[in-house]
This record gives sequence, C-alpha cells and structure tokens, in this order.
Amino acid sequence: MNEGTGSVHAALRYRPEVDGLRALAVVPIIVFHAGFNVFSGGYVGVDIFFVISGYLITSIIVGDLGKGGFSLKKFYERRARRILPALFVVVAACIPFAWLWMLPDELEDFGKSVAYVAVFLSNILFHKQSGYFDTATELKPLLHTWSLAVEEQYYLLFPLFVLVVWKLGRCFLIPALAAIWLASLLYAHWLVFIKPENAYFLLPSRIWEILTGALIGAWTTMGHRLPAVGPAAENALGMVGLLLIAVAVFGFDQATPFPSLYALVPCLGTALLLVFAKPHNLPGRLLGTRLAVGVGLVSYSAYLWHQPLFAFARIRSVGAPGATLELALCMATFLLAWLTWKYVETPLRQRARLTPKAVFALGISGVAVLLLFASVSLRSGGFPARLPEYVRLVYAPRPASGYCTISEKEVLAGVTCVIGAGRAPAEVAILGDSHAMHLSDALSDTLKERGKSALIYSQQWCPPLVDVGTDMARKNPGCRAFMDAALATVANNEHVKIVVLAAEWSNYSTGSRWGDPGTALYSDRLTEKKSLDENVKVFERGLDRTRSLLIGHGKRVIIVKSLPEYAYSVPKYLARLAMVQGATALPPERLVSQQQYRERNSAATNAFTQSGDAQWATIVDPYSLMCSTPYCQYLDSKGNVLYTDGNHLSYAGAKLIVQEIMRGLDSAPATQAAR
Repeated sequence: MNEGTGSVHAALRYRPEVDGLRALAVVPIIVFHAGFNVFSGGYVGVDIFFVISGYLITSIIVGDLGKGGFSLKKFYERRARRILPALFVVVAACIPFAWLWMLPDELEDFGKSVAYVAVFLSNILFHKQSGYFDTATELKPLLHTWSLAVEEQYYLLFPLFVLVVWKLGRCFLIPALAAIWLASLLYAHWLVFIKPENAYFLLPSRIWEILTGALIGAWTTMGHRLPAVGPAAENALGMVGLLLIAVAVFGFDQATPFPSLYALVPCLGTALLLVFAKPHNLPGRLLGTRLAVGVGLVSYSAYLWHQPLFAFARIRSVGAPGATLELALCMATFLLAWLTWKYVETPLRQRARLTPKAVFALGISGVAVLLLFASVSLRSGGFPARLPEYVRLVYAPRPASGYCTISEKEVLAGVTCVIGAGRAPAEVAILGDSHAMHLSDALSDTLKERGKSALIYSQQWCPPLVDVGTDMARKNPGCRAFMDAALATVANNEHVKIVVLAAEWSNYSTGSRWGDPGTALYSDRLTEKKSLDENVKVFERGLDRTRSLLIGHGKRVIIVKSLPEYAYSVPKYLARLAMVQGATALPPERLVSQQQYRERNSAATNAFTQSGDAQWATIVDPYSLMCSTPYCQYLDSKGNVLYTDGNHLSYAGAKLIVQEIMRGLDSAPATQAAR
C-alpha cells in the first residue's frame, strides 16, 4: 500500500502502470468510504495495495540479496522514511478536531487508537472494537490505519524470513512462500465464517494477499521467466485482470465474506496486471495515463487523509453528510494528498534532506509524542471538563451495568447468575438477549428492596426460545445450545415460579436490526430451507415450544416485548446536537414514530397474539409505556435519557420497564392478568 514509486530501489525498473494500479486501488476505497454505492466493493482496494506492496518490496529485497547488498538497517530506514512523516502529519492534524468535536468516550477511543497507530498495532485494536456494542466505524478517524499495521507487521518479519531461507538455499524461497500463501488463504477462508473480525483485521489471514505480489516479485527478480505468450495473449490477460478487479469493485458488497476465496478475485486481477500490463499494450496504456499515474503517486497520502476527513465531517454534521459535502471531501482528500506528497513525502525521502540518523530520531520522537497524547487522553477520561454541563449529563446516562453471562457448559454444570438480594432459592428467572441484560441492574435493585432474588440467563443475540438459532457468526451461533440448556434448567427448577422472557424480538422474526449489516436466517429442526419468510415461521414454532415447556412445568410467564429502536446512539446524538447546534431535543426526522414501531414489530406481535390463544403470558409492552404520543419518547419526565445507545436502555429506561415487570410479578396468574 505504502511503498511509493519515489522510494522504489534503483535496481527496480520504474513501471508507470504500477502507479496506475495504485489509482485503481485508492479511488474505489475513497468513494466507498464516502458512502457512494457505485463502488459497493470499493474496500477491495486495500487488497490491491497489499499485492502491489508485496511485489515491490520483495523485488527490492531479493534484488539486493542477489547482489549481496541487502541491509536490514537500510530496509527499515526506507520503511520509516516512506511511512512515518506523512502518517505523523495526518495524525497530528486530527488531534485539534478530536478535541473540539469528540465526546469524552470518543476522545478516549481516539487516544487509544493513536497509541496503537504509533506502534503499528491498530489492526489488533480495531478487531477487538468490532464487537456488539461498538461505536459506528464511520466515526473512527484512524480506522483505516489497520492496513498499515498489517503491512508493517508483515515487513517486520518478512526480511528476516527471507534471509534465513536464502542462507539455507535460495531455491527454497519460492516453494516456502507458496506454501505459506496456500496455508494463509485456506485459513482466511475458514476463519471468515467463524471469527470474521479476526479474518478481516489480523495478519495471518492477510499474509497470502501480500504474498501474491511477493511471489511475482521473487520469481521475476530471481531471473525466472513465465511461459512465453504473444502480445495478443499478454493484452488479453491484462484485460482479464482489469475485469476481475471491476467484478470485485462493482459486484462485492459488505455482505460478501471477506477475505475468503472471494478475495482471490481482486488479488489475481492485480497479479495479472503486474505480470502482463506493459507500456505497449492496452491495459498498460490505460494504467499509464497521466491522470492515473498522478493519482497513484499521491495514493498513500490520499489513503491517509480520506478517513479522517469523512469521520470528522460525520461527527460535525451530527449525522450523514449530504452527497455534495461528501463529493467535496473526496476532492479535498486529493488536494491534501498532493500537498503532503509534494511538501512532506517527496522531500523527506531524499537522503540529502534527511539523514538515516535523523530518520530514526524523527521516528522515535514522533512515536513518543503520540504515545504521550494517548496516555493523557486516557488518564483524563477524554477531558470531560472541556464540555458544557448539559452535554456531560446527556451523553453519559447511568448505564444498566452489572451484566452476568455464562456459557452452555456452565448452565449444565449448575452455574447461575443471581441478581437481587442473593438469597436462595430464587423464585424468578429472566432469560433473553442483551435486552434482558440491560434490565438486570434495575431489576436487581428493585428485588433487593423486597428481599428477593432472580436468576438470569442471557447472551447477546440470543432469543429465549426453544430450538431457535442461526449459523451467522456475528449473531451468536452458539445461542441455540445455551438457551435450550437454560430453558430446560429453569423449567425443571422447582423453586422458580415466574419466568421473564425479554429480547429484541424483532431481530429474530425479521433477521436484522435497523442499520445493522447482514441478515441472519434462523432455523429449527423443522426448517426445510432457510429464508426470511421462514424466519417468521421458526419464530412462531419456537414460541409455541417455549410456551409448552414452561406452562407444562407450571411456570407463570412474563414477556417483555421489543423496545422502540433508533438507528443511532440517542445520548451521543443529543450531546452532539447540544455541542454543535445548542439544541436540546431530537428533530422529528430522527424520532421513531408509532407507525415505524408497529411495522418493525408486526411479525413478533402477531406471534405473541396468536400463540396459545394469547392467554399464557403477561405482556409488558414498552410501546404502551414509551409511545403514548405520535413519536416514541427517549426522555423520562425528569429529562433523563432512556437509552445508552440506539436500542439498549439506561438505568432510568430500565426502571420504567422493571416497574411493569414488578406489577406482573404481583398480579394474579397470567390467564387473569390485564393485557
């Protein structure tokens, strides 16, 4: 990605078509991150960069080894000279805007990302942050540095590996690289369906992409020749390479498993162009145009600038910037890239301007400054004192904390999570997903006041239904076994008299949440073919099985229906509105209407109404509590924010629901309860 033309070793012939390839990589990335759908697979530009980088760096290393002139010190000096100056400039430029516009937790996260960027470990940080409650990725100014971290981790190890193999015998180099290439590819394809965040961000599943270019660089630099093909075949194969990249850029999207075998499409396309695009044929001439080469020359700086510009614009705009602003930001990206390339990258690559000793001194000093900023940001908690009091109160409502989650094995072993007074035996059990978790704190306090306890069995993305689950990695494929064990345990617990089922039910009847990528297809033992239509049937059958199990064991049941859901974090949106515009209320277009709620929850509501003649459970309905006006409320009567994000309750919000649950606990049997 970041081995620029100006730093290519003298032994490596300059190829303008390689700069054109960089343009083919960076433009789709920028347009994709700007939010334009024309390049739905624009993220594959990173894979193109990986292949190019592997080709260039390996050509340099093997070329120097062949002449007996390779030096690790000089290699790392070139990397530092190439990477650090522009990176330091961009990160430093981000800091004032982060101070002005970021909320405290965001500034903390930003400070942490600065620290990880400084030591080229940001891919590890961002893979950890891709969890269930993570902040939207488009608001992270340094998210894109994960790919730089992958490359630098690779190049920390790769020269050492090549040196060892070279001493054993240079004839082993190509087979060794090919073996690692195949192992990494197969590992990536397996991992993407098990732990997609690991597959996307971490080095082991990305090595094969860099090695795709490395194999070409090593093969050609060591003097091997590819099978001879005529000019017509070269031209055709080069155009196939362009076609493969186009297929990935225009045909892939965020639902494409990546980097799996699908990633072979852009990587092999890039490989074909590296081998067959020549100045005299059509693909070479297309890539070698003045515009393409010019964009390629500034591609590293353009890549560095684009994400901070988009992220800070979204933060400042309190939402998605319009198409006009996004287009302007794309143009600003290339203007800043050109300035950085001309006045930072190019001068500092020249040894006359910056000696090797100065390069290392600059690198160490820059890293130290970034780590100092990160440390102060984290220790201060994101400098909350810089914000007005109202903003501080709104953005951080008291969360529903104290979550307790256990595994299927722990359930079977008799391990329980107990809330409330902690006295045994508990007469109440609550089961569900994160929407059961966020009730636990308020429910525990209320039960404690009464000297009572409850058991809680919960996991994220886990419906409290018998034999209902999904294989989708992001949606808890282990839920089915856990919840079946939990429901059976509760049903057979003679002390438990009342079972509370709480979940974001619409997730499971529809397979998705507003604004959440990827639709989950749910199944049970009767499912013949997974589909969105079948999701509703699976949901209904699961509800009937759960009813039969619990009622058959003499349990009273309380069902807490789904909340009104927002496609953004309510407290953060309110706080940012106050910071930027001085507003203290959400605009109507950002609210959830009664109609939206009913449409979103219609399938689940119908299932509850029809199941067992609707007389087997007491219903706690957040709709009746929070949607008494045409728009559902997000503040209580005292002005407390009811949410901690877009669909999870704060402590104040949980108290509203818990009050209704307690009425259900105190009421007559469910068949006589008011509905």
